[in-house]
Amino acid sequence: MSARTTGSRAGLALRVIAVLELVSVARLLAISFLRESAMDELRSGRRASEEVFAKLATLSSISLWGHVALVTGIVAAVVLFAVSAKQARAWAFGAAGALFVHFALLVASRLREAGAELTAWHKLTWWADGATLAVGLALPLVAALRAAPGSLGRIGVAGAGVIVLVDLGASAYGLSAERYPPMLAWIERLIALVGAVWFAGIAFPLAKRVASGEDSAPARAAPDYIDGTPLRLLGWALIARIGAGIAVQIPLTLSMVNGDYDSAGIFTTLGVGLGVLISIGVLAALVQYQRFPETHRSDSVVLAVGLLLLGVALDIYAGVAADKLFSLAGQAKRASSFWSMPSFSEIETLQATLTWGGRASVLVGIGAGLALMSSLKATARAVGSDELAERAGRAVGLLIAAGFGAVLTGVLMESLKRDAIPILLLLAAALLIVAVLLLATWTKLLFGLANELERGPPSSRSE
Repeated sequence: MSARTTGSRAGLALRVIAVLELVSVARLLAISFLRESAMDELRSGRRASEEVFAKLATLSSISLWGHVALVTGIVAAVVLFAVSAKQARAWAFGAAGALFVHFALLVASRLREAGAELTAWHKLTWWADGATLAVGLALPLVAALRAAPGSLGRIGVAGAGVIVLVDLGASAYGLSAERYPPMLAWIERLIALVGAVWFAGIAFPLAKRVASGEDSAPARAAPDYIDGTPLRLLGWALIARIGAGIAVQIPLTLSMVNGDYDSAGIFTTLGVGLGVLISIGVLAALVQYQRFPETHRSDSVVLAVGLLLLGVALDIYAGVAADKLFSLAGQAKRASSFWSMPSFSEIETLQATLTWGGRASVLVGIGAGLALMSSLKATARAVGSDELAERAGRAVGLLIAAGFGAVLTGVLMESLKRDAIPILLLLAAALLIVAVLLLATWTKLLFGLANELERGPPSSRSE
């Protein structure tokens, strides 16, 4: 099959994705308008409650199956794009994978119906459901940029990234509130509309470039000198993250022990803020690392970036929940009567939110670390260092061990059985040793790779 034919198919697939996203948003706005109209009829008494509820059930069914049909069409178009545009294959399949995860979370939330009060499991599942959908709908733009590089694609990807982050932040705020603000629902619909229009405005011009055969750009040759600063920045950011965590965790723990929950909330907010700032530095380093020649990194850097953004959003969500929990704990401590006590069910919900959020954050962190380590292995092989490649392999093992130990520790702490305390202490000591070894391995690997990159290719060192 000729490059012209595959390019035409890729361009067609990109246009189909854009059209389906616009139709999806139109469906969302239409269903929302009809629901509001039905509720107005119920409030005004123009229709009986049975008729209104039957209409709402019908609209929900139409909305669900319409959504399933549209997303299935988008997945099919994304797969066609992946098959037709070789340069964009990894990104396109990543978009399809995100949409499949969205389907799985959608089914999981439907199988476990929510009660009168939303549990932390439902909130986290719904947020992750929306997050995977937003990411899955935005990633085809990144694939299009890979197929047809240029300033238009870069502007489109940057704008789509901002829209996705705003959408994730709005949904996290809504789920953390006691009652979902009605105005926020319309704000989220407006964000969806802006995102679809932005996607279409960028995708249609890019589709012309992809169809013209510009998706077969030759791979760039590796230069004689590669600046290792991005990898050093990653190493220093890792050290800063651990240092900031220790610096905040000590006064936070002391505040909790002393029952000063207001200060604990302040230190929690400070810790989240420092974590976000450091993550911005990590993101900048990963973006620069992604610009390395293809011979000196792998496409798994993209996955690391996506998981980093998801981890930041989870940290912010957990930080908001923790701050609110400390606020309720302080209110309970100051309460002078039973009637001034906060809602215990809300406290239990926030505790469960932190538990599930912490587990999800650990899994996302492990995934990001493994994705980055996969690329660092490719970098080590490119510079001809077997020692650094072996060090990357050891780091993978330590990272998996640390993640498994962290999850197991969380489960034991949740049970808080007396006979589990010795096991918990031993596990904590082992985790501390693994963490120290992991930090040393990571920093030696990152700084070592930076030095090797700046020495030049192995072939030039013998001259």
